[in-house]
Amino acid sequence: MNENNYYSRNRIEMLAFLPEKFNSVLEIGCGQGEFGKLIKMNYKTSYAGIEANPDSAKVAKENIDMVLIGDAIEQLQLLADQSFDLLICNDVLEHLVSPDILLQKIKSKMKPNSAFVCSLPNIRVLGNLIHLIVHKDFEYGDWGIRDRTHLRFYTKKSAIRFLTDQGFEIEKIEGINPINNFKTAIPLGLLQIFGHGDTRFHQFGIRAKF
Repeated sequence: MNENNYYSRNRIEMLAFLPEKFNSVLEIGCGQGEFGKLIKMNYKTSYAGIEANPDSAKVAKENIDMVLIGDAIEQLQLLADQSFDLLICNDVLEHLVSPDILLQKIKSKMKPNSAFVCSLPNIRVLGNLIHLIVHKDFEYGDWGIRDRTHLRFYTKKSAIRFLTDQGFEIEKIEGINPINNFKTAIPLGLLQIFGHGDTRFHQFGIRAKF
């Protein structure tokens, strides 16, 4: 995947996970601010982001209200406590050594009863199962489930457990970015019959409450 495309995706599919009401957003890993731009087009809200990539952050400054550049935990110290009521982490937690530490430290920046929206990769997606079971391999690549920058891997069950352990209350979790391939229609149909419908999706979208 082209690096610029990685940072510039607008993640329109994640709009379905937003809470009904929010006034101030903090997005960790905001990329070029495309998702923030999309939200600001549809909602009246202030929008701040933290982005480690300086080139992407420069673009993001044109799309959202404020952008801090650098490590998320370090940049959090520059934000006032209880400043936000919606936290967004799309395609972020899987890249962190200790995502639990980030989520714990960020809580002080959020107002009571804030919402948390995130997307996580699904390691049980069919293509990855074929890679593991048929090819008997686990080879990293430049993008996708086995992105070489992924340090964490999730199933639906483990994602729920991880967020629950951090004190979140899951309100919605659904598969997103499904496989659309005629060749896989039959095996996916069979897997769904036997309770493995999650293998159709590359990611999970999640909304939770602090």
